[in-house]
Amino acid sequence: MQYDIIIIGAGPGGIYSAYELTKEQRNLSAGSSPSPPFPTG
Repeated sequence: MQYDIIIIGAGPGGIYSAYELTKEQRNLSAGSSPSPPFPTG
């Protein structure tokens, strides 16, 4: 699949970010994926 936006981290913050972005621009497609299992800093 192709997405306009990819959100890394499917927790509440990631889902809310995708929601807000697509609410403002209805033609965007957003996908999310879980965060990596290791600390990223």
